[in-house]
Amino acid sequence: MAALRSIAAGPLAALVPAASAPSRTLPPLLRRLQQRPLLPLSLRLPAPAVAAIAGVSGLLSGIWESILRAVPKKKTSHMKKRHRQMAGKALKDVTEVVKCPGCGRPKRAHILCPYCVQSHPTDIFAIAPTKTGLLSASGSSSIRVYSTTEPEFPLTQTIQGAHKLGCHHIATSANGQKAASAGFGGEVKLWALAEDGSWKAEGSIVEGSKAGEAWAVSLSEDGRYLASTTHDGRINVWETPAKEKIREFETKGLIKPIRALAFSPGCKLLAAAGDARTIALYDVTSGEQVANLSGHAAWIMSLDWNDTGEYLLTGADRPPCSFWEALSGICSRTIPHPDSQVNRLCISPDKRFLAAAGHHTVKLYDIKSSNPNAVLTFEGHTANITGVAFHCEGKWMVTSSEDGTVKIWDTRTGNVQRNYSHGGIAVNDVVIHPNQGELISCDRGGNVRIWDLGENKCSHQLIPEDDVAVASVTVASDGSMLCAGNNSGNVYVWRMIQDRDITSLVPVCRFVAHNTYITRVLLSPDVRHLATCSADHTARIWSVDTSQPHNVTGAEQLPLEREPGAFPLETTLHGHQRWVWDCAFSADSAYLVTACSDHYARLWELSSQSIIRQYNGHHRGAVCVALNDTAIN
Repeated sequence: MAALRSIAAGPLAALVPAASAPSRTLPPLLRRLQQRPLLPLSLRLPAPAVAAIAGVSGLLSGIWESILRAVPKKKTSHMKKRHRQMAGKALKDVTEVVKCPGCGRPKRAHILCPYCVQSHPTDIFAIAPTKTGLLSASGSSSIRVYSTTEPEFPLTQTIQGAHKLGCHHIATSANGQKAASAGFGGEVKLWALAEDGSWKAEGSIVEGSKAGEAWAVSLSEDGRYLASTTHDGRINVWETPAKEKIREFETKGLIKPIRALAFSPGCKLLAAAGDARTIALYDVTSGEQVANLSGHAAWIMSLDWNDTGEYLLTGADRPPCSFWEALSGICSRTIPHPDSQVNRLCISPDKRFLAAAGHHTVKLYDIKSSNPNAVLTFEGHTANITGVAFHCEGKWMVTSSEDGTVKIWDTRTGNVQRNYSHGGIAVNDVVIHPNQGELISCDRGGNVRIWDLGENKCSHQLIPEDDVAVASVTVASDGSMLCAGNNSGNVYVWRMIQDRDITSLVPVCRFVAHNTYITRVLLSPDVRHLATCSADHTARIWSVDTSQPHNVTGAEQLPLEREPGAFPLETTLHGHQRWVWDCAFSADSAYLVTACSDHYARLWELSSQSIIRQYNGHHRGAVCVALNDTAIN
């Protein structure tokens, strides 16, 4: 599929026919988007007209699942009805979309708008609500307080210097009068709500010299007791007025770390959970473990009780691969990938399989099946896999890895067929030339290598800049051009000329695309545009200059032109809040999807330079994306 980025790739072989011609029916997309509501509730699983974005979805869906699991099988009809009412209200609150009064952009109800709320300068690790406000903690030294009584969620207080090394957990009491925060230096601090509505420090329970003595924290309903977990798996309970430890629980059945704690209303029970995927319940008075709850298939990250203590709500790590309807923005499916983060995604030429590259392995999933398990796993790399691409008929797959190798796999058996070495230097990316006879890879040592599959050797080695890592490479769909982007923000361009099965490279230009790291370069299917993604929070679109003359004489020794902007800049896509990691063009080159560390994937219309859809729900950064738009008509 020419519309998919050639840098990632993937699936099964003998089952895969030749790729069909790319659809040219996408231009009505904007008109259909305007006719459809932003996020209608739907439980149908659509055809693969989806964008699959790697990342981890938010806790709300995990909580919703847990609400359903929490209902006992035997209940009176009155209780069943009451539960359905509660669950329905929760679902409505989660899915309702409103217009932000601050900037006018669409946002989920009761969620801070990422565009107009003053955010932390670093990642936010924890939030804690009160009846009138929201406290947030991040990697910065401050704690921020927002008012939830006004629709703009204004910032009302910044507690400067709260934690010197940043804060990873924060909790509030149910009465909203007390708060506790745990810092990366090991300290746990107490806070009290003053009469003027501001938060004041009340001292420390754990000093910074005792690093590792406190991780997750929870306050009792009245703020009198504080529970905290430790790095070695213990649970301590402290009396806050005296700042003394009064109890230590044994964590039978729990695997450290314990990531979440929650006191029940009335402080009778304490729930604890973490990587063991089980929840332990303790009697606060006796200190005994009274129950062990199971059912989650992933790490449990969050716990809370309802007001009566009848239900315990849990939030777990969601599957990192999410399928989104490009038109509606609905997340229609998630695929578990519990082993590691997903680094790259690629859809097979027949649009049937999705390859997800992670740590050491590539897993192959059937897009058209509801089976959440991988149909095939490719094992053989010893470090993170950074690139994946498919043969045009799906007969084989190529991967690159930080272990310094490029491997070719038989997609029918999962076995390694060939192995090419970069001399122990981590390989950042790999693509397949459209002639299917050459591979192009780049590494952190600053090398770009072309591998001749017929001769089974490296036929060209290019070094654009000494000791500057090349992050990404892309080749034109007609095989006429090669582009590489490096950590200096520069893009290098070569002509690729085929003459009697011999490829010659003609340097065309070098230009400055960004002032910092380039994370991805990608040529559009029609070879008229070049997209570059960067750590500067932008993606840029460049007009590809095809007027440069062909010259095969001494191609690799020709000096590169150094004119900035040798490819004219068409547009800069603003709106990302953090690093932009990946992108994918639509089949007609009119649209671009980007994946960003700010937890969003975005669909851009290039002609208007505007965002026409945002895909949110990840509570971690979206780092890779693959687009299948053949069903968008």
